[in-house]
Amino acid sequence: MEERLLGLDLPPVDRVLFDKAPLVLTLAQVRYPAVIRFGEQSRLAALQDDLAGDYPDARPEQQMSVTVNLSGVQQSQAGSTLWRFSSLDGTWSVVVGQDAVTIESRAYEQIDHFSERVRRVLDAVEKHLSPTHQRRLGLRYVNEFRHEDGETMATWRGLLNSELLGLSGRLGESVDHSFHEIRASTEDGVLLIHHGLLRGSASGTPEVAASEPYYLLDLDYFDETPTAWNTEEVVLRICDWNEIMYRLFRWSMTPSLFEHLGPRYA
Repeated sequence: MEERLLGLDLPPVDRVLFDKAPLVLTLAQVRYPAVIRFGEQSRLAALQDDLAGDYPDARPEQQMSVTVNLSGVQQSQAGSTLWRFSSLDGTWSVVVGQDAVTIESRAYEQIDHFSERVRRVLDAVEKHLSPTHQRRLGLRYVNEFRHEDGETMATWRGLLNSELLGLSGRLGESVDHSFHEIRASTEDGVLLIHHGLLRGSASGTPEVAASEPYYLLDLDYFDETPTAWNTEEVVLRICDWNEIMYRLFRWSMTPSLFEHLGPRYA
């Protein structure tokens, strides 16, 4: 893969794990044409059986719409019924609906492990729901950088890349809230970036106080080109996207923040 991506110098970097990992939520989603027979109990029961090894807890829920805007992250009920299959500790989930399947993780460490879970879930969906094709593919990483002195941009401009912060970084301690959206078209999709100084949690983490500041880096790579259903192609694409997104994630940090997070080489 090239070192210059999205107009930035993004050379390959070593993979590391962090003791204070900022990654709070990882999502991979495939949307497909509505499966009218989705609600048939026999189909759902067979799908549940195939997923039960990794996701033994099953429950219905209402679809939620998540919007990221100037006020932060907002959720609203969207209507249709979904089925959520989760691990016992709740850190991994598969959410299946009439027209989409989403793999969610709050315990993500490596793309190899994540992509293998995606493969198994998509194989089960293909077997039991038989979607005709793929309408949209997306991969999303929600990072919440936190620092004990992170109340204003004065601290963050020493922790994050000045090119990312832009004018907000130049204004420094006068800025206690910021929000930016960047949409970049690429050869194989669209990269949507939301970032800024917010409070609380974009991912709904319950133990975080609503007044606690953090810097959001939300990376969402997607492609809305209809294609034939192909699990192996999906796995290859999310691995390719992951490489770009991981390089961008590392580019966003200064050496000071990198060390503050406690890196451990994978």
